[in-house]
Formats: sequence, C-alpha cells, structure tokens
Amino acid sequence: MAVAKRSLSLRVVGPAEPALEPGVSITVIQSLGKGDKFEQVIQHGTEAGASAFAPLLTERSISRISAQDAASKQPRWELIARGAAEQTGRARIPVIGSLGTIPSVKTELDSNVYERVFLLDPGGAP
Repeated sequence: MAVAKRSLSLRVVGPAEPALEPGVSITVIQSLGKGDKFEQVIQHGTEAGASAFAPLLTERSISRISAQDAASKQPRWELIARGAAEQTGRARIPVIGSLGTIPSVKTELDSNVYERVFLLDPGGAP
C-alpha cells in the first residue's frame, strides 16, 4: 500500500470471505405495539441473528394500522434492518414481511412453511 498526497495505491490479495450467517433461519412474527416497539424488535432481532420479520395485527393490538399504513412504514423497517445488519457485520439483510393476521399466520403454520414453531405465552407454564 502506498499513500501520497493525491493518490492511494493498493494491491488486491484475493476475495474477502463473507460474514457467516446463523445456521438456522429464524422468522420473528411480532404483534405491533405502541410507538416504535416493532422497530426495536427488528433492530435487536437482526443483531441477534433473525433472518425475517413479520408484523402481526391482532384483536388486542394497541396499534391499529391499516395494511396501507403498514406498507408505508415498510421502507423504514427495511432501513432499520439494513442498519442493524451492517452494524453487526451480517452478510444478509433480514426480510420484512407484509402485515398479517392470526388467520394468515395459522395458514402458513398449517402448510408447514416452518420446521419448528415456538409461541411465547406470558401466561404459560414455565
């Protein structure tokens, strides 16, 4: 490498190895909360290795947004995922799905889209 006032010379030594991705693919299906809660889920989930996120609108969701409003938030969510992936050196940016409902998620679960499913129930047994 040579550095001068108006130039920089480098020698290419070979291709860079891509960053390793987790050995499992994790999709986080998260009910929308107040404010930026879903954005925090995307950021921290990406940092932890999640490969996809799906916003969910439930009967008891505090946030009441339409599919059109969710679609307008999609670019921001993707930007957050990109930033978190870059910050942690990930090779892939997680996919952000479209707004779903419990019936649409149940259809995916019934069609064996996912190998394993873990449901978090705050009232469930430890």
